Amino acid sequence: MRSISSVSKKTVLSLAALLILLLCAASYAEGPQENEKYVRELIIRLNNNYIQLDRALKDLDDTVRDFPNTNIYISVLKRDRAIELISMEVWGNDELLKSHIYAPLENSAIEAGGRHELFSGEIRRGNQVLKIIYHWREGNAPPQKEVLVLPITISAAKSYVIELFFEKKKDKLVVSHTQLDFSSR
Repeated sequence: MRSISSVSKKTVLSLAALLILLLCAASYAEGPQENEKYVRELIIRLNNNYIQLDRALKDLDDTVRDFPNTNIYISVLKRDRAIELISMEVWGNDELLKSHIYAPLENSAIEAGGRHELFSGEIRRGNQVLKIIYHWREGNAPPQKEVLVLPITISAAKSYVIELFFEKKKDKLVVSHTQLDFSSR
């Protein structure tokens, strides 16, 4: 004969097992829907991150595409021994690109047929305004300051060479320039 406590225990265990089974079935019914929702949100989030990353890479590619093939070189020539270059500054769109102070030895080298590479560097495409500020003197006269403005249109994948030639004409320093464009395509 069975005791009441063993029947009660079995009944309680059976009811507990049935309750656990019902709870598992209920959570299983909710689980896939919640998992699908979580996976869907994760996919949307990853897709948004991919779109933002793709945009950033395209912007970077557009920015970098002009480099390093778009370069500019500015050189200085002079043959007149009567004038002495003191200093030069190269400005591009109101930004100082390069400054240089000339030593007597550099002036002598330029007069003897040398060429001074004042600036070489990368440049962005589009319209640029180069401003060359230079100080010079003749003999023992006080230094003079003059400005040369060169508007230039820069295309992608080209190299630009600008030669500045300084010469004295009728008590005035004249600066002529030559621009050469070389395509790397």
